[in-house]
Amino acid sequence: MLACALSFFRTADGGKTWEKVLFVDENTGCSDMGMDPNNPRILYAGMWQIEIHTWGRTSGGAGSGLFKSTDGGITWNAWRGMAYHVRVAKKDSNRRVRGDQNRRWRPATE
Repeated sequence: MLACALSFFRTADGGKTWEKVLFVDENTGCSDMGMDPNNPRILYAGMWQIEIHTWGRTSGGAGSGLFKSTDGGITWNAWRGMAYHVRVAKKDSNRRVRGDQNRRWRPATE
């Protein structure tokens, strides 16, 4: 089981204990996660940097990115580009897309 917040957490004991497995920085949080429907050990995490103030916000900064795990969330590797949303096609796991906060979709490539 995985949980997405400021960091990405993983549990292997039904939630009794949690391990932080993905952290970028104090201004970046997990915006979305996706799983390969044909291989549940392949996971994707969209991390998004945002600072919100009363006068406005700064969004999509240097901490933003797309990450992939091939071992069920134990280790993560950074991919190119930013991703607020992550999706994997059911029929073809090689069809992955990433979307920004306005849901403009683009191919997700390593």
